[in-house]
This record gives sequence, C-alpha cells and structure tokens, in this order.
Amino acid sequence: MACGLREAKFTAKLKLGGYEVRLAYPPDTYRATNVPATIQHAGGTTQATVNQRAKLKDGKPTLLGTFQFKGVGTVSLKNSGTDGHVILDAVQFLSK
Repeated sequence: MACGLREAKFTAKLKLGGYEVRLAYPPDTYRATNVPATIQHAGGTTQATVNQRAKLKDGKPTLLGTFQFKGVGTVSLKNSGTDGHVILDAVQFLSK
C-alpha cells in the first residue's frame, strides 16, 4: 500500500574517489520492504532496493553499494509502488 508519489533526492559534492553509500532510517514492521533507490555515480546509474523492515547490521546505516564519484553524488528514493511507509533520515557518502 503506497502512501503517495513522493521522491527524496540527496546530493553531495564529493572529491574524486570511491565511497560507500549508506541509507539511514529507523527500521520497523510497518516500513516498506521494496524501497527503490537510484544512485548516480561516475560509472552511471545503479538501482537498489531497500527493505526498511530489516534490522540494521551492527547499528550501521544500510549499505547501498560502493561507487566511484567525481564531483557530485546523488541518491534518489521514491515511495511509488512500495508496500509500506518509507522513512528517510540521511544518506552517507563514506570515503574508501
């Protein structure tokens, strides 16, 4: 049951290099299991799906992947077609 058609976009200015991209949110039983995430990086665009019901590993934000960036990194998330509430607190770009 989708709550609407919303999109959140996180953009960061980044130095050239590799970064872990992580999504922070509080997991819960009424969250969506199929949150679509789009990561724009130096190599193109990558799609990921996030289960926001799953417990966090070691309390860390959920890893979306490790990517190369040059200048700008963008992560977009939508609630269209999801099966629960989509909650977003932050996106982390952690230099590797």
